[in-house]
Amino acid sequence: MRVERLQDISESDCWAEGIEECDGFLDDVEIINCAKRMKRSLEDAAPSYAALWESINGPGSWDANPWVWVIKFSRIADDEPEDESDDEGGYCPNCSGSGEGMTDGSTCLVCKGGVYS
Repeated sequence: MRVERLQDISESDCWAEGIEECDGFLDDVEIINCAKRMKRSLEDAAPSYAALWESINGPGSWDANPWVWVIKFSRIADDEPEDESDDEGGYCPNCSGSGEGMTDGSTCLVCKGGVYS
């Protein structure tokens, strides 16, 4: 855990905040305006994150550059072997989701990127 200025967010932290889930939710014009203001490429994650931040916290909130808490989480592996005897679904290779209740070929509900098999 640490504190940093909002605008110091790294590219990987922007992605970790889930901006890919906002695809289609954010206005392209707002993202373009943020990219121009920041002198960044549209390929960078920061303009999309800035647009998301302002959609939640209001206009000008990105430019205020407040101090924010950075909290990182990591998954801890379960030491007990998984009982697959009653597994009604599959397994997601991307996030190790259990797939309970999912059928083969379904999109993972945890990471939304993997396909259960």
